[in-house]
Amino acid sequence: MVPDDSAAAYDRGHEAGVTAGTIEARLARHEDHFVRINGSLGDMVEQLKEMAATDAARTLAIQRLADQAEASARSVIATAEALEKAVVATANALEKADIARRNRSTQSWTAWQRAIAVIAAVSSVVATYMLIRSATRG
Repeated sequence: MVPDDSAAAYDRGHEAGVTAGTIEARLARHEDHFVRINGSLGDMVEQLKEMAATDAARTLAIQRLADQAEASARSVIATAEALEKAVVATANALEKADIARRNRSTQSWTAWQRAIAVIAAVSSVVATYMLIRSATRG
């Protein structure tokens, strides 16, 4: 019976060893799989960190562009306001100059200017009459 027990024990040991080896092999494959997963997760974490840094840089760049656009808009508005003031001042000056020119060209004679003109005309008529009269009497 010993041989049978030895054979049975051997078979049991052999089966246990095969089973242990199979389990060991499966555990090794699982361990390799976990290492790959951990490596992939580590890579993903690094990529996420890079993306976060890139996103932060993009956010800063966008903020800088927005600030520059705002400053540019303020500058354009200030320039437009100054230009508008210059245009209004020029238009007012041109209007005043046009009014002054019209006043000079349509200026009426004053009363004393009319009186002098009438006196000169009457004197001229009287002098002509006297000249003709003295020429015909003569």
